Amino acid sequence: MNTKTRRGTGEQPHYRLLVLSRIVAAVAGGYTFATVMILVLTYLLPLPQKDALMLSTMLSYVIYLLAIIWVFSVKTVRKAWIGISVATGLLGALAFLLHSIQQ
Repeated sequence: MNTKTRRGTGEQPHYRLLVLSRIVAAVAGGYTFATVMILVLTYLLPLPQKDALMLSTMLSYVIYLLAIIWVFSVKTVRKAWIGISVATGLLGALAFLLHSIQQ
């Protein structure tokens, strides 16, 4: 075996973990982001609450897809996790604020 082959196999498990981390960020993080976005859109859309909820739920499929695409398009896994976490946290805070205002 030459050194090139050994070096390639040593890096492969690390690469697989990075891909797995992106998959988890895309699926779990994207789902959480889309769910929080449903809450925010339900409060912000100028429709009756039932209609706003229905429309925001339908839009959440597109939002989820865009979140998945974004996670796989950023350069590093760290940026993907930080980006999806910060965006979800900010939207969650906005949803909490909107909920407390409407009560």
